Amino acid sequence: MIPPPPTSDHRIAAVRRGLDVALIVVAILYLISIPGQSVHIDEPWFGELAYRVAHEGVARSALFTGLAHYEDRVLMAHKLFIYLGALTVVIFGWHVWSLRILSIVAGTVLVWVLNRHLRSSATDQSGLTWRLGCLFLLLTPLDFRYINLYRPEILQAACGFASYHWLTRFLATDRRRDLVIGAVFAGISPLVHLN
Repeated sequence: MIPPPPTSDHRIAAVRRGLDVALIVVAILYLISIPGQSVHIDEPWFGELAYRVAHEGVARSALFTGLAHYEDRVLMAHKLFIYLGALTVVIFGWHVWSLRILSIVAGTVLVWVLNRHLRSSATDQSGLTWRLGCLFLLLTPLDFRYINLYRPEILQAACGFASYHWLTRFLATDRRRDLVIGAVFAGISPLVHLN
């Protein structure tokens, strides 16, 4: 006897399992790639600013001595990003990986907020939308790379997307709490990355 053709529910379940496997493989590849990441050109500069804020209380740089008095004080910097980096230096010590923890956490938050947003706004109940969205985000080469760097882009993306998510929820539900959360994330996003 010939088995009946698979139903659409069976096909969706198979695609869901395939996407789950793909997400697990990407997560494993990400973890494997962590030790081999080279130092990006901006990490020493941002790292020095974070180090000086942690130990001296002021953002200044010996790397740029003679340029706009940066050896005394850097006025134009990614303020919140540098201060959060200083916090990681205080907690975890002075190392490139203690600084990169900030971007790894921000990348995790970005994937979580994307997952939450797609799950709450998706019209299909199959669970494919959030899996595809997270997979596309993680397979974007720059996102994959910047999650491993002490640079502000991933933290700003997480703040910006969190703002969008909660403001969208406010428009759908009219809950003031969602408006406040969205507004807070919108407000701190430019403090993370000024340009």
